[in-house]
Amino acid sequence: MAIGYIWQLLYRSQYFEGGRVLTAAQAAIDLALHDIKGKALGVPVYELLGGKQRDFIPCFATTGSSDVETLVANVKLLVSKNWNVIRMSPAYRQTDLATREQVWEPWDSIGITADWFAQVRAAVGSGPVLGTDYHHRLSVAESASSRLREGAF
Repeated sequence: MAIGYIWQLLYRSQYFEGGRVLTAAQAAIDLALHDIKGKALGVPVYELLGGKQRDFIPCFATTGSSDVETLVANVKLLVSKNWNVIRMSPAYRQTDLATREQVWEPWDSIGITADWFAQVRAAVGSGPVLGTDYHHRLSVAESASSRLREGAF
């Protein structure tokens, strides 16, 4: 029942630096402990976290494709189903010639992703909010320098 104490113990007693793997594991334990405590007390977890905050939670749809034509069609379909916030996966797949496996290089995808997203925006207009997520695959320095390289500033 002492979730805060357990969190502090996990976070502060690590011998090695946490990093993504350990903090993700800690987050999973934290969520599980909240779920267990909520069930034991017979209340939803949001009651443990200060009570209900809103009646509506905005959501987004996610889509992607290995070609821009399908990406545009996917986004148009989502817009037709009244999604107004859409996350698109970054573009660009390449084949490693030595292994014939699909390899994704995030850095190399930035330019083509920007081009594809411009084509999607032209196809669907200014209405929906469009975004992407590289899921920590680019460092802050890579993100900033790639924007400079693409002339975004």
